[in-house]
Amino acid sequence: MFQPSENAVRHLSNALHALPEWYKLFEAYGLIRPGEFPKHEYPYEENPEVPYPVEPSWQELKEVLDECVKKNPEQLLTLCSALLRGKLELSDMALGPLPKEQFIDSLAEFEVALGKEGYPFDEYWIVDAKRTLSVAQMPDEALSKQSTALPNEIVFPKGTQYEGFKKVTAILRSAKREILIVDSYLNNEVLDMLIAAPAQPNIKLLTFKPAPDFKAALKRFQGQYQRAVETKTHSAEIHDRVIVVDGTQFYALGGSIKDIGAKLTFLNRVEDAISINTLRTELDRIWAAAVPLS
Repeated sequence: MFQPSENAVRHLSNALHALPEWYKLFEAYGLIRPGEFPKHEYPYEENPEVPYPVEPSWQELKEVLDECVKKNPEQLLTLCSALLRGKLELSDMALGPLPKEQFIDSLAEFEVALGKEGYPFDEYWIVDAKRTLSVAQMPDEALSKQSTALPNEIVFPKGTQYEGFKKVTAILRSAKREILIVDSYLNNEVLDMLIAAPAQPNIKLLTFKPAPDFKAALKRFQGQYQRAVETKTHSAEIHDRVIVVDGTQFYALGGSIKDIGAKLTFLNRVEDAISINTLRTELDRIWAAAVPLS
């Protein structure tokens, strides 16, 4: 369970207080009810019908965070991971140079404090290093280390999109040389998953009818992260979705990667040697015949 210390929470409070309307982030991550902030007062006697919004104080923000640590630690972890991932973009929201500097410095102190407390940030996610789980509960750690204890089949019930997202990103983090993703209907979500991948592996995407804005998003992704992504389109030759890591690990999904967990979804690791060889041969053939995305 994510339980940052009082010191870490104070640094986080300092950072968030530099952002305007920080409470909207909390609403988006389900940490407070919509409309809970800002509060309203009626300061003008001559016009008491008009409420005046009052921005929450630092102390109120700190109290909200303390409550989140107690009651919503997993949602708070998700928010904090997103803050650390997007700190440069979010810093532009700070009001003026002083709040911007406050935001960056306080968030850096928050990250350092978390690392000392056993919650290191791996450039994509805050890892709960103190948490020991069974493989059945949370196989991400075993998967990222390519542990043989990981089940060959993982089932995602309807409504578990976040769990599906985590498993796919864990698979991508395990890559050392190359990642191949085969999905006929790619959209921008696969790029969000690729952010979690190490910087070194080559990335190859094989698709059929990507989302209309996928090409533009891919160009921006490559520009921002300086990652070469080779993308090709095939001629409707593949039905299922496939993730291949380092040419040796093959994972198959029946539905699109972007929809994993939205409905009942199965993620299978292919183990049979004959099936692997057949799949590798077919994918090599289709990739060779595919054309670059244009």
